[in-house]
Amino acid sequence: MTAPASTPFPPTTRAGGDYVVFPDRTVAVSELPEDGHGSALDALLAQEVRGERREQVPERVAALLDGLGFGWEPLSEPGHMRAVGDAAYLLDRCQARATDAAASAFRDLDIPWTGVDGVSLVDTKAPVVADYMTLTTGVPGLYGDAPYTVTGEHDGYVLRHTSCFQKFSLCRERRLARRALPVALFEISDSYRREPANELQLCYRLRRFHLPEAHVHTAGFGPAVETTLQLHRQVIGILADLGVEAALLVTASHAFVSEHPDYTNRLVAAAGVPALLRIGPAGSQCQDGVEVDVEYKVLDSTGVCRELSTFQIDRDITRQFGVRCDDGSHPATIHTVLTGGVERYLYTVLDRVAQARAQGTPRPLPLWLAPVHVRVLPANTRSLGAALATTDHLLRAGLRVEVDDRFPDADQAVADATASLVPALLRVGTDAEGRPRTEVRGLGSAAFRDIDLPELVGSLTTGAPDVGHAPRLSRRPFTTDALPARRRQWPTAT
Repeated sequence: MTAPASTPFPPTTRAGGDYVVFPDRTVAVSELPEDGHGSALDALLAQEVRGERREQVPERVAALLDGLGFGWEPLSEPGHMRAVGDAAYLLDRCQARATDAAASAFRDLDIPWTGVDGVSLVDTKAPVVADYMTLTTGVPGLYGDAPYTVTGEHDGYVLRHTSCFQKFSLCRERRLARRALPVALFEISDSYRREPANELQLCYRLRRFHLPEAHVHTAGFGPAVETTLQLHRQVIGILADLGVEAALLVTASHAFVSEHPDYTNRLVAAAGVPALLRIGPAGSQCQDGVEVDVEYKVLDSTGVCRELSTFQIDRDITRQFGVRCDDGSHPATIHTVLTGGVERYLYTVLDRVAQARAQGTPRPLPLWLAPVHVRVLPANTRSLGAALATTDHLLRAGLRVEVDDRFPDADQAVADATASLVPALLRVGTDAEGRPRTEVRGLGSAAFRDIDLPELVGSLTTGAPDVGHAPRLSRRPFTTDALPARRRQWPTAT
């Protein structure tokens, strides 16, 4: 099949349009055949252009989620997930992973960052919040059917549906130090969105979830554009670690494309994957009030593209919240979720594990995520003492270990460890001469083999520890001068 010729670009019409940007050409979607462009792009075009959305949780993933301890909470409304045991541990590890990924990215890019924690309840009667709510709830279905309202001192409280409120609120009370820019504020927030009941998916499309979002404030819009290209390379590395196939969805204002016609080409060249570029009509912004929105769509085991990582560039929302630098200028803001939502990141990992299992090639959870690295199996009751001593040795080496002291037969022990995704099953016993013997069977291996403990520990080492980062005080994000006039005045007792 002959590839369609490149379409003249950027478009001269003010109406906008849809394009596919390949590494070597840009083609209008209307001039492309429906498929044959690669699995991820074909799925993305089917979903975004032709409206063939087929998201579903396959039975193999549902069974894995259930076995790990995930489920819907029956004493809540639909869409709220609970986690027990290993499931709770996995969520905690994914939150830590998101923080580590953000810290690593900002360290690589020499962007000082600070952590933020805060509220889930927002007062929509505050004028700046009311304006923001109008902007972000103006597109049906973008953040669920409607905000969650909460009764308080008045009827204007809602549970936050985006991760922006707390970070922008902090910047309203402080001035950003322009000399320190770019700087980042990072937060893992609770977000609440009333997703339609028929679209809810365990561990992926929820009504309450955790969003690890950073605001990267830059000295202007031009620096923000260049910084996103650097962040883009960080996201590419994160997706490579997951081993997923991806395509890009880039939504941009007409003005942005006119000012930066090669921007999507640069994203595509760095990622080595195509992008669907959707350009709005002249005079409009993207649906979130931003200038450009880049979504990383990963192909799941059912052939559907699911959003994971993302970033956006905005200047108008930043101005709307009154964010300024100490010289009076307005920064631009990059909103980025490098690893995707916590639950969605975990779903992506488990989807690949379940797919491998269905193909007859079981794969363990990544070592950083696995609740247990080694399950120790005493060969018989007489070996229990040796097994416990071995367990203590492995624990002191920094591994996560559990002991199967139920004394199952070998086949049952292997089946149970495989179902639990344990990377290594270690059998402890004695040889024919009565000497201690340790044998290991990795997940998916055909048989036990002899191994000594140093070799086992070395094979399960998760890598060198993060060396951390020493912040420079001259690059703290805020000046020391607060803005008390912006702070809410609470009534005093009389």
